[in-house]
Amino acid sequence: MDPAADSYEISVSVENGIATLTGTVESRAEKQLAGRVAKAVKGIKELKNEIRVNYTPNRSDEEIKRDIEGRLKWDVYVDDILIDVSVTDGKVVLSGIVGSAAEKTQAIQDIWVAGVRSVDATGLEVKWWTRDEMRKKQPFVPKPDEEIKTAVEDAFLYDPRVASFKVDVDVDMGLVTLSGVVDSLIAKRSAEMDAHHTAGVQWVENRLKVRLAEPRPDDRIEEDVRNALQRNSLLDRYKFTVSVMNQTAYLYGTVDSIFEKILAKDVASRVVGVTEVANYITVSHVWEWKSDAEIKANVESELFWSPYVDSEDITVKVTDGDVTLEGVATDWAEADAAVGNAFEGGARSVRARLDLADGSEYTRYYAHDYEYYRYEHFYETL
Repeated sequence: MDPAADSYEISVSVENGIATLTGTVESRAEKQLAGRVAKAVKGIKELKNEIRVNYTPNRSDEEIKRDIEGRLKWDVYVDDILIDVSVTDGKVVLSGIVGSAAEKTQAIQDIWVAGVRSVDATGLEVKWWTRDEMRKKQPFVPKPDEEIKTAVEDAFLYDPRVASFKVDVDVDMGLVTLSGVVDSLIAKRSAEMDAHHTAGVQWVENRLKVRLAEPRPDDRIEEDVRNALQRNSLLDRYKFTVSVMNQTAYLYGTVDSIFEKILAKDVASRVVGVTEVANYITVSHVWEWKSDAEIKANVESELFWSPYVDSEDITVKVTDGDVTLEGVATDWAEADAAVGNAFEGGARSVRARLDLADGSEYTRYYAHDYEYYRYEHFYETL
């Protein structure tokens, strides 16, 4: 039922709740995608992903290495300065230093370009001091629009949800506009996130249209959305009301967390025929009272330990549980992460007034009971 995985030649067997996947796909990203789809099914206790990757591209080691170094360079969540890459017979060895476990995981994900047969990252160490003040104060250098355009297009090639579509990319002073036609809402949303993850991108205008060669009836789409929510192992305990009109899915119900609300939207987005999701699910979160001093200390701790934020550049003020963040952030991604950290520290609401390195401003207000786009995007990114 997943629009990106339905074309794969994959066989499934299940015994005592243990699912085994076999078959052949053309990239590791496709293998991982099939695994994620299977893991979400209710009742699965364990997954054995024995899908083989058909390494058809006959690429030189030097070509693979250049590809990997480019991916690391353009990933906003990876600092590639202290990372060394070597490739021998398609086998990649990473060595050097990164600033957090999250950064190491992201770097490993970037490695799997076409032609890579295995990855050894045991030599890539996590050292907190690589995120020290000296290295964080490097001047921000805007990237040329043409380079950003190429990097975004390359990112699409490695995303199995987007790779098969012709997505037009236009870049003007770091503002990326996506246009074209895709056949699923999850492909449209994945393309937007791929662009957001690219270094140098300041904002993304997503004008992609979702079109099916043969449109499906609303009642069939509605049934599939309802079944997809019931099959999901994290959402099956909730009762949702689903209606579909003109291929737009309307979701109603109550969940315990904003993560579950966003997950429900993601599940509905993967259903064939859905062109938009109106998410009216409410979150039964009750803000837990804490003193302003305790919230301030917790937020500052979250910022300090965050792998995405330089806490020394951001000040925290708290009044009656409402948090104000002021200071400097490198880009939108760091500003979004800081907002997420503030909520994790116990904020009732967050007001962000941050100057970005390119001279623009990030001024946003987030209430705990309202799902603003940027707050949602931060959780989707994680």
